[in-house]
Parts: sequence; structure tokens; C-alpha cells
Amino acid sequence: MPSTMMNLMKLTDLALDHNGLSGSIPAWIGNPSFLKSLFFYFNYLNTTIPNGLTNLTLLSNLGLEFNYLTGTIGKLQLLTEFRFYSNLLQGIIPSRICNLTSMTYIFLGQNYFSGTIPSCVSNLDLVEYLLLDCNMLSCTIRRSLQTYRLHISAVDP
Repeated sequence: MPSTMMNLMKLTDLALDHNGLSGSIPAWIGNPSFLKSLFFYFNYLNTTIPNGLTNLTLLSNLGLEFNYLTGTIGKLQLLTEFRFYSNLLQGIIPSRICNLTSMTYIFLGQNYFSGTIPSCVSNLDLVEYLLLDCNMLSCTIRRSLQTYRLHISAVDP
């Protein structure tokens, strides 16, 4: 991606899905301060999620599905859609995800997350879809989550 894109300071939506992009997400991606939606679906990105994304205070939709991203989930702020499905992410699902009270979609399936599902997820009243399939998660919380109006994709035992 050309670095001149960082000069688009009023850019609100950036969709670069299905472009065959490889390598890393550029560090300057956190510069367009008005960015609300960022999509990199179906590419060949093989890096960690850049810390610069935390600079995007208006970012509400983040789609990084079907890449080869590694590492853990960083601090993200106002997201309503959190789509990291089918990557190589690992570690625990951080409980700070529950601070995203406007969240409607949480797609974290087909990664390498381990541990338990944070119990506070059941307090996210607006969540419609919670996809956690094909991870290494403990199912101890799964049954309590089923009493809420979530569409939970199968959590591996």
C-alpha cells in the first residue's frame, strides 16, 4: 500500500479486502484520525496487529478475517464489529473486550485462543453473534452464555 494514503486525513472507510496483500499492516494505518471502518478480509497479511490501531479512536468496524495475523489482541476502543476470524492469533481472550459495550459482532473463531471465555461477555447486551469455534477454549462458561440472546457458534470441547 502506498504510504501517500496516510495523507488522507479525512478518510472514514478503508476496504482493502480480496487484494492479495501480503506482509504487514503498515504502521501509518493509525494516522487517518477519522477512520471508522477498516477491512482487510481475505489477504495474506502475516504480522501482528499493529499498535497504531489503538490511535483510531473513532474506529467502530474492524475486519481482519482470513489472513495469517499472529500475536494477541491489543487495546481497541469503540468497536461494534470485531472480526478476527481465521487467523493465527493466540493467548487468552482479554476481559477488556467487555469494555466494548456497543459490540454487536465478535468473530474470533479459527484461531489459537486458549483459556476460558471471559464471563463478562454475557453482559454485552448488544452482541448478536459470538463466534469462537475452532480454538482451544475451556467450555466452563459456555453453558451460562447460552441463556443470553447470543448466537454462539460451536465452541470446541
